[in-house]
Amino acid sequence: MQSFVQDRYFREHVRGRENPRVTAWFFHAYVSHITAPPVLREARALAAFWDKADILAYPQELVVGSLFAAEVAWFHYGDGVVLDRKRLEEYVRQNGLDAQAYGEMADRVEKACYQNPYQPGFRSDRFTEEQKRSLYSTAATSTWFGGHMAMDYEKILKVGLGGYRKELALEKGSHPEAKEFYEALEVTLSAFQRLILRTALVCEQLASCQEEDVLRENMERAALTLRAVAEEPPAGFREALQLVVMVHLCSNADSFGRFDKYLFPFFQRDLEQGRLTEEEALDLLQSLIIKVEQLGQIQNMTLGGVLPDGSGNYTRLTELMLKAVSNMGYKGPNLALRVHPSMPQHFWPLITSCLATGKGLPALYNDEEAIPALQRGGYPLELARDYCLGGCSQIMFGGRSQFLNDIGLMNVAKIFELTLHNGRDVLDGGKQISPATGEAWDFPDFDSLYRAFLRQLEYFIPLEAEINTLDVLERGKKEGYAFRSLFTRGCIESGKGIYEGGPLYQNVQLECIGITNTADSLYAVKKAVYQEKRLTLAELVEILDNNFEGQEELRDYLRGLDKFGNDREEVDSLRMEITRFLFDGLRGQKGPFGGRYIPGEVIFTAHELCGAHVGATPDGRLRGEVLADSAGSSQGMNRNGPTALLNSVRKLPTEEMVTSIVVNLKFHRAFFEKHQEEAAALLRAYFRGGGQQVQVNVCDKEELKDAVLHPERHQDLIVRVGGYSDYFVRLSPALQQEIILRSESVV
Repeated sequence: MQSFVQDRYFREHVRGRENPRVTAWFFHAYVSHITAPPVLREARALAAFWDKADILAYPQELVVGSLFAAEVAWFHYGDGVVLDRKRLEEYVRQNGLDAQAYGEMADRVEKACYQNPYQPGFRSDRFTEEQKRSLYSTAATSTWFGGHMAMDYEKILKVGLGGYRKELALEKGSHPEAKEFYEALEVTLSAFQRLILRTALVCEQLASCQEEDVLRENMERAALTLRAVAEEPPAGFREALQLVVMVHLCSNADSFGRFDKYLFPFFQRDLEQGRLTEEEALDLLQSLIIKVEQLGQIQNMTLGGVLPDGSGNYTRLTELMLKAVSNMGYKGPNLALRVHPSMPQHFWPLITSCLATGKGLPALYNDEEAIPALQRGGYPLELARDYCLGGCSQIMFGGRSQFLNDIGLMNVAKIFELTLHNGRDVLDGGKQISPATGEAWDFPDFDSLYRAFLRQLEYFIPLEAEINTLDVLERGKKEGYAFRSLFTRGCIESGKGIYEGGPLYQNVQLECIGITNTADSLYAVKKAVYQEKRLTLAELVEILDNNFEGQEELRDYLRGLDKFGNDREEVDSLRMEITRFLFDGLRGQKGPFGGRYIPGEVIFTAHELCGAHVGATPDGRLRGEVLADSAGSSQGMNRNGPTALLNSVRKLPTEEMVTSIVVNLKFHRAFFEKHQEEAAALLRAYFRGGGQQVQVNVCDKEELKDAVLHPERHQDLIVRVGGYSDYFVRLSPALQQEIILRSESVV
């Protein structure tokens, strides 16, 4: 298969390759249009970049599309306009330019574009002192991230790029106040079409110098495919796949949406008309996976589930995509398979075989849990059935929503630590962060401590919404997001961008970290202090402040108490109560463009960041250690096996809208390979019992330990982290140890 030839060439000649030529196409155009509205200056800068940047293609590729650039400034969906000062210095040096003049231009760029509070030159007047205390402590903060989205691939494939040009011409007359917005979208669309044609020209040039017939024909076909979709809708599967890749490349999007749903009509028609074989389709899908690896970032792809009419979306294309991911040795795409009772039973061996490769793919999502939750959130049934996943595991409606996924972040373990210290941050010199709700000696019983903790949550919940709403509005003032607005339904019709309330559906999704650690800690305090009276709360707090120094016996006792994830009713009930209280409070907060705040537990790598801001905790965790990696147990604390862990997790309140409730399972490789049927039965039972999501790591602890010592031997070792898969040796030492500590499960 040609994709395997492509794979070998990619690994040997393309992977990790960087362009030594530093360029400033985006930077110069951005400076030239710096007084224009953000959406227009961004569009002009992107157009200049797409018109000038080097295009990387190689004749072994079946699916093409890649910009090969080292720009001094660029636009990224998560961060807005980004400027690299070191790269700018190199650009000035390479071209013999005036360093002072370019430094002044850089200052103008940074002043014009969005900045998060950790960037140099941050304007501190955006937030009040109260809000800054909260966000810098990480109790209620933000990820300063622009949110996950999927473009409107169904519409793109239906009307083609020319259809969007007609729609822009039709709608702009109805919104004269949005003249610059429509101009920006027209500039963006034209530049995107030119980029497609430039890529076709590169393929034609490559074809002209190939001696091997197969490589020459490969590039000629790629060029014809690109020229065919530059204006008109795609006619077949290859054309549709190529257009999706180009849109995905230029949108910076991290979700392909419901990939098998919108591509299946092209796949089926080509098969029926004899223009495509299944082997050719598999070859193209495997080529796509190489392209996903080349692009680098997390890129979600949703498969399966039900269609808006309720029928199952489990097709031969779905099977081929699972097979393609299993065949190729890469960490992506971040497959999200929607499971529904209509899913044919023969899919389960496909799923477990894919999981047995150790890549943590696919993650599984329960339609019978997610769809009713979306309905309770106010969405009609047909729309609820059409959800997809973005980023790690965030629920959205592809091409129709701006849910600002992942922007918010609450550190519940930090909030409990503040409760123990009367609102003071013990890791920041005792600074008062939140209201005084009592010193450690002020709580005569567990209930009084628990009420103080809930009062702290009540304080931080609206503060979390305030911080992120201010940040979202600031981003909207500074950045344009023209490309995403072009391909998100509702924006063209309303004349408003994705940060102005243009998309059809609006929410703000955020993640809550450390709830498991907090429940375990509260239970430990209840047992050790108030029931067994081993020590007073004040004594325990002092021991925590000293990081358990000289108290190993006490720490061992605390670690040995019941923990969430073992199907123990008392600690599980605490976990459930805290989660419900927090989630209900957040869902009551209004979003900046309508909608509301939607909580969840998609941890990503935030358990490392947030853990670094939390001292020792009563569950036995030491100062600065990572927090729980998911909605499941703390690392190594699910002692009663996977059934008990899943029994605990399915008690969590997911009947209302959540971003997602991620739970990690880990199996020993040799065991999982021999017991795939039992593993599938366990996962089916979990979903029948109301579980929402599960993801599986299949690996060996000894292999992970060896990879820490000898990373050069394990460059392609992939693990599931906190909602996504990544190469183990690229993770931080803290995350590597966290994954090693996760319990290996036996069914």
